[in-house]
Amino acid sequence: MADSFFNMTDEAEFFNEHLSPGIIDEWETYSKLFAMCDKSWKHVDEEGKYAKQRIGIRGSQSYGARSTPVYPDAQQSVIHRTLVYMKRMEMFSLGFEGMAMEASRGKGTVVSPVDFEQDEQYKEIGDDLSRQIIGDGTGRLAQCNGAGSPGTALIIDHPRYADPTRFFKPGRVIDVYQADHATQEVNSAKISAVDPDTKTLTIPSSTWTDDSWILSEDAVAATEGAGLGEAMGLMGICLNTDPAIPNAANGLQGVAVAGYPEWKAQVFGNSGTDRDLVEDLFIQVLQRVERYSQVSVILVGPGTYRKWFSILAAYKGIVNDKTLWGGFTGLPFVYNGRVIPVVMDEFIPDKVAIFMNEKNLTIHVLTPGMIWWEQGTAGGIMQKVAKQNRYVAEGHLFGNLATQLRPGFGILTDIRQP
Repeated sequence: MADSFFNMTDEAEFFNEHLSPGIIDEWETYSKLFAMCDKSWKHVDEEGKYAKQRIGIRGSQSYGARSTPVYPDAQQSVIHRTLVYMKRMEMFSLGFEGMAMEASRGKGTVVSPVDFEQDEQYKEIGDDLSRQIIGDGTGRLAQCNGAGSPGTALIIDHPRYADPTRFFKPGRVIDVYQADHATQEVNSAKISAVDPDTKTLTIPSSTWTDDSWILSEDAVAATEGAGLGEAMGLMGICLNTDPAIPNAANGLQGVAVAGYPEWKAQVFGNSGTDRDLVEDLFIQVLQRVERYSQVSVILVGPGTYRKWFSILAAYKGIVNDKTLWGGFTGLPFVYNGRVIPVVMDEFIPDKVAIFMNEKNLTIHVLTPGMIWWEQGTAGGIMQKVAKQNRYVAEGHLFGNLATQLRPGFGILTDIRQP
């Protein structure tokens, strides 16, 4: 690189050729599902509002044995091309202190790559990507457990997570909405403290009602559309009903279960009553799901992972075997002569196991490089903060998660935790 400070050619090369791939590598380190899913920009429309996704609903039924020499009437499989709206999945800002940048001048880069590798924000974004593409598309982080009228101690809970404080850290800015996603109660409240023991967030004095939902700032959506709300996730796909708001009206990817009963996942619950995890439960789900697609992984949360580990411990030696899902290790589950990895992801809800094949998922992204860096009026990426010896760079990832084979997913719920 040239020794000159803020050479725009060097800056663009640094961000696009070095920093962007490095960030994506970091995200894939922290987000297993993001790493394993195919990312495609080829099916996005010219306006960039949505991607076109082909899905299989129903196969042809014009076959079978006959007692006459007459062939059955020809049918066609029911194939749809659905629209997957692009979402502002991640928008992020990076800050640079001017003196540190000037001190690094002439050392090959504008800013030392080590500074970026150590930046905790990459892990945070990787975690947030995991949360989104494992979530249900609502953007809901937690519920208010009790009312504040007004108050600063916001006690939270979640129907799927025993400890929902995992989604919050000091400095995060939140909104609170009622279940309709239209009635806002708290606007842009910055969290100053998080207490996992009491499940309490400390925020500026605000008023909220019991069971209202907490979302990231400006992430709410009452209806499905381009640029509205968060990306779809596994918990929205792994249902035998339409997903919740904002997808409740039109169904997953615009296909409603009422019109197409086959467009649903394989759900194995126990009416809300927890039961012990046994091998037969896994087998039941696999037998149903593999009518449609071979399962490549069983995704579980930390508690279910420990439970399966304890079951394997009864078989000496097996518990120490490594099973790989891509580059991620898991515990083995042997089914029909093959080993399926049981992989832990901390964002899989408690009491749940998800059976899937990553080939049935696509993250549609707006640009080939996935990350787009904003350019200022002078064409540079790093922009000076007025009256400060600081600079900022702003980037984003626009996209959404989709599936072409919803019946090829299975979910086992109501698993008793250790």
